[in-house]
Amino acid sequence: MLQLTRQIPAPPSEPIQRATIGHLWVLHGVLMDEDNAYSRFKWIGDWLVTRGYLADDKPENVTLEKPVQVVDRKHKRVEVTITETKGAKP
Repeated sequence: MLQLTRQIPAPPSEPIQRATIGHLWVLHGVLMDEDNAYSRFKWIGDWLVTRGYLADDKPENVTLEKPVQVVDRKHKRVEVTITETKGAKP
């Protein structure tokens, strides 16, 4: 039997205005091109906004770190790290 677990914390009381986001892709097979990893992150960014984690996913609000990718044939997943940042984007 396959058991799925989600380790998603509840959203903050107020959406994060500015954040740096890291994303780790644990893939079943070959690694993606970097531009594909950024493209696949789009729905995740949208989900974070619609669920109240982020105020917006515009470049003024979010700095997206370079994607990290590893292969694990048993435990495919995406791990997202959100770090709140203060001030305007440099």
